Amino acid sequence: MDEGGSLAAMADMQRGVSNGPFWLVSPDGTLLAWSETSYAAPTSTSTLYQAQVDGSLQKQVTQLSAEGEFYLRPFAWIKNEINEWEVWYVRQPIGLGGYILFSDPFGPVYKNGTVALDQTSAFTDISQDGLAFVFLDHPENSELTAHVIDLSLPLIGAGQAGEAKLSPGNSLLAVAVASGNPEQESGWVEIWSIGSQASVRIAAEDPTQMIRVVDWLDEDTVALAVLNTENLYESEIYLANADGSFFRKIWTGYPIGVVPAP
Repeated sequence: MDEGGSLAAMADMQRGVSNGPFWLVSPDGTLLAWSETSYAAPTSTSTLYQAQVDGSLQKQVTQLSAEGEFYLRPFAWIKNEINEWEVWYVRQPIGLGGYILFSDPFGPVYKNGTVALDQTSAFTDISQDGLAFVFLDHPENSELTAHVIDLSLPLIGAGQAGEAKLSPGNSLLAVAVASGNPEQESGWVEIWSIGSQASVRIAAEDPTQMIRVVDWLDEDTVALAVLNTENLYESEIYLANADGSFFRKIWTGYPIGVVPAP
């Protein structure tokens, strides 16, 4: 779908998704990565695939024994030494209980079967050059914090957070936040200026609704989704300016990423 709301079918991968769905579009909009996990006895396997966004040139990136403990999940598209896109991924743990609103990729991060980022944190994004990454933590006796480019950004009032994404030029960070109170939940998005470390807050008309960050369209516009927790495929997709001044619904559905217009 384009910014004006016109819809076009890109591809039908003809695959079931048992965890997610977790899809990842490359920054230039040409490639798509996704995972498929089967827990059928006697062997459980998780497989990572990639293809052109029209579904052509599909191939298997890697496959591992899931052992009922994790599944593969695409994390980022990064240019390699020969200037080609390659997908970095994580082994996402499963079976975590409790009141969990966000399911961010959890490190270490791998590429081509080797460790690229050796840190056990909730990673949420990485710059396109692979040098600056974003992760969240909740130190004892302090606010939930987003870390990016040597900065620590406190998320005041947040009980949980996730899906923190850098803008294409690494000047802004959008973070999905929730109060973390199951009795009276509320959600919002905080957009931080990396330079000034100032932030603005964007919330849905109904403060009890959860908002997720889909991705940045450009350095000033971010796509957000107001979740329908009863049916994720009936979530509402919005566009917002980085200063919070523009908030417009463009479609209903489950967003998997942003593809740049030709």
